[in-house]
Amino acid sequence: MSVKMNTKSNHKLLQFIRWALIAVLVLVLIIIGHIESSLKRDFAVFLNSWTSSPNLFPYNQYLTSNVSRLVNLAYRIVYIILLFSITHLYFMDFNISKFAMLFYTSLFIFTFILYVIAYEAQSAPLHVVAFRIDSFLVSPMPVILLIPAFYLTKHH
Repeated sequence: MSVKMNTKSNHKLLQFIRWALIAVLVLVLIIIGHIESSLKRDFAVFLNSWTSSPNLFPYNQYLTSNVSRLVNLAYRIVYIILLFSITHLYFMDFNISKFAMLFYTSLFIFTFILYVIAYEAQSAPLHVVAFRIDSFLVSPMPVILLIPAFYLTKHH
């Protein structure tokens, strides 16, 4: 009896920890979205100071001229990791996590390719399309759409 009760209380504790982590990640997602500009600015200052030494990083001239791109890339990667973590913790299912990782990664790569093609072709309309997909990716919308979609497919 006590072993059964102990297992049940451990399960409840693990569930509580899981939901607390999800809540913390959602809060971090909201905070990061709210302070995006200052976060990017501070990261750019850090990158500029870090890359100013030629001994520390041999390609500092390239990095210095492309800091804003690196900052945006890092921001997107962090945001995608948060989105994936929320999806993974919500379902705790390997197959769903694998699909979510494929979804986020594919969308990220597709957007990157569109930006490169738009830049090379000097195509403003294609750049707008890439920007809109990118805006979708770096927002809570993927989680808002994926969680109900996975939930419905899992329970029906």
